[in-house]
Amino acid sequence: MPSAEPASVRPGSGLAQPRFASGLAVRWRISPETLVFALLLALVLLVPLPLGSVSQLSWWIIATIVGVLLLAHAGLLLRPNAAIGTKLKPNWPWMAAFIAAAGWAGLQATSITPASWSNPLWDAASSVLETPLRGAISIDPFDTVSAMLCLLAYGGIFWLALQLSRARRRAEIAFLALTSAGFAYAAYGLSVKFTGEEIVLWFHKSFYLSSVTSTFINRNNYATYAGLGLICASGMIIKQFSGLQLAPASWKTRQLRILEALAGWRCTLLLAWITLVTALVLTESRGGVLSSFMGLLALMAAVTASRTLRRRHALMIGIIILLGCGAFAVFSGDQVAERLASTDLDQEERPIVYQLAREQIAREPWLGTGYGTFEEAFRLVQTESVKGHWDRAHNTYLENALELGIPAAVLLTLSAAALFIRCIIGLRKRKRDTIYPAMGVGATVLVACHALVDFSLQIPAISATYAFIIGVAVAQSWPSGRARKREDTMPY
Repeated sequence: MPSAEPASVRPGSGLAQPRFASGLAVRWRISPETLVFALLLALVLLVPLPLGSVSQLSWWIIATIVGVLLLAHAGLLLRPNAAIGTKLKPNWPWMAAFIAAAGWAGLQATSITPASWSNPLWDAASSVLETPLRGAISIDPFDTVSAMLCLLAYGGIFWLALQLSRARRRAEIAFLALTSAGFAYAAYGLSVKFTGEEIVLWFHKSFYLSSVTSTFINRNNYATYAGLGLICASGMIIKQFSGLQLAPASWKTRQLRILEALAGWRCTLLLAWITLVTALVLTESRGGVLSSFMGLLALMAAVTASRTLRRRHALMIGIIILLGCGAFAVFSGDQVAERLASTDLDQEERPIVYQLAREQIAREPWLGTGYGTFEEAFRLVQTESVKGHWDRAHNTYLENALELGIPAAVLLTLSAAALFIRCIIGLRKRKRDTIYPAMGVGATVLVACHALVDFSLQIPAISATYAFIIGVAVAQSWPSGRARKREDTMPY
């Protein structure tokens, strides 16, 4: 006799459907993968909260949590018939380069390398202390190990996002959550500025008193984070437009469809976009504003090149974005414009720092001074023409070359470039949801441009957020047909 119980709730049916009790209560079966994904997302959203996680204690906490999540995910893969989000083989270009660079950083901190490779400072220290010391390539192995663990943590965040975000619904949740977090941090920063409070959380500000820094200490770092939030908000708004019916219609009908696309909860996307643009401009960060602008242009170029929107619709949205940014720059960006107009390279210290860094790279082009040791290394060559304390090169590429040596720095850059190229390929290979790899393109252009003039990628909150964004983007860059059958049966 056939069972009268519906298949959707029949035990053993294998379908992840909600169960209704008395027509009111709803209970969802949450899979272990979903739990790991939720914890990873929570970590990424909270990393900016403690001053951008700039302290070494924050680094170790982040690395520990990511390590636990990686172990949990590895345990899930050991189950019978466990589904692997993305296999290793198609990821070898970036994995080989990244692992080689991270491995070299670890080797720099050890004393197993030939004595001739050790930094000359170790011999000088031995002479002063009159005690034989086992040297290393790194001038400060502890800082090198700390920086390497940070790098591995970012790689772990990327890997988890890549494995757990093949499903379209998770990707959408991820970018909506990043947009919401960007909105919240921007709203907090604006509230602090407009109330006249010179604080960051419960700390009094010592620098950038007139600028929006949100929960960050440095306005340039927050500008990068706000730019990443703006990329996510712009992408999700474009996604709403991509769902519109594209059949010919009257002007009035088209207007109604646009209003429908941004109706209800979706109107918060527009509010988030406006808030993020305002906060970004009021950071007064020249590099941050210009880099975010380049990221938005890259996003629109990627959308135009893909099948996300018709070209005329993409052009229309791009013009609206540019006009919106221009309007905010006119009404709120006087200080940014003044800083750009008053920039004098002859009076800037950064070109001098870049020159000194290049000279130091020329002295140790292959081995480097040790990953994470720029502060100690630059102190040895700093001249009277450079005032103050410089713990960063304000150019990530130069800093990596100085610390890692040119070969390892190139490998690290190539690992990121491989992900960027994967997103570009996804724009043409994917048949749907190409907005996700497009956001990966925009985010990469943003951080790559800002890395030329600042050190935002050395801030854990920025690197962790970017690693998560590019992980989801790459996961969504593969042809959608491969994961469609699996994602339709995934429990959420």
